[in-house]
Amino acid sequence: MRVGQEMPGDDPHGREQHEQLPADADDLIKERRRNWRFLATYRVEYVWDDRQSISFMGNLSLGGMYLRGAQGLPDGEEVEFKLHLDDKNPLALRGTVTNRQKSGVGVKFSPGQHDAFIALRKYVDENIIPKLERGVSGRRPSADKVRELAALYQEVGRHDNALALLRRGIEASPRDLELHERLVGFLWVRIRAGAEHAGDLLSELETLIAAGLQLGESDVLSAAQQKVEEIRRQVEAQEEEARRR
Repeated sequence: MRVGQEMPGDDPHGREQHEQLPADADDLIKERRRNWRFLATYRVEYVWDDRQSISFMGNLSLGGMYLRGAQGLPDGEEVEFKLHLDDKNPLALRGTVTNRQKSGVGVKFSPGQHDAFIALRKYVDENIIPKLERGVSGRRPSADKVRELAALYQEVGRHDNALALLRRGIEASPRDLELHERLVGFLWVRIRAGAEHAGDLLSELETLIAAGLQLGESDVLSAAQQKVEEIRRQVEAQEEEARRR
């Protein structure tokens, strides 16, 4: 298994990196909050049309995987896959092909597989997260490693860890535009959700947007900048309501 960045074209959800971005700020932020995925070469077994087959992953997320080859799999029909994540018993997960490319197929895991999802999450918690955390433990972690671990933290609900890591990443790589976009998107979601100390977060958001736009052009930052005043009015109204309680 190799941990790394997502590969263009290997998205089980079919979202290309160069996809045209929407104009609205909320949609821009959502578009950039892609599911976390890591590069993986685990063996996957499955049976289709009475034939036993083996493929290897290109990447894996908590919601799906990308299989190299596997062109014999049908679109939209549920198949049971056995994921060999370690030397123990394989993890059985059902899924359907949702994205087909020349190099392979994207598979989305079917909902309702409670025990299997718990097992997959446990594997990520015990094997993937510690490895990624070791990769950012130095004084100046690389921006790529910060982005990857922050995305995983968000996916598993460790939002405070994601926020702290993105802030540390910008301190280490102050000229990385994408880190500014990621942190702006994260703050945006927290503020819109009515987080505590939203006023302080909004001030941080404004500073980040200004600093990021000095680094280069960004649809995300430009759209967020246009919406800041609207958000500030909402935050001030929320704070006023809280004071009256």
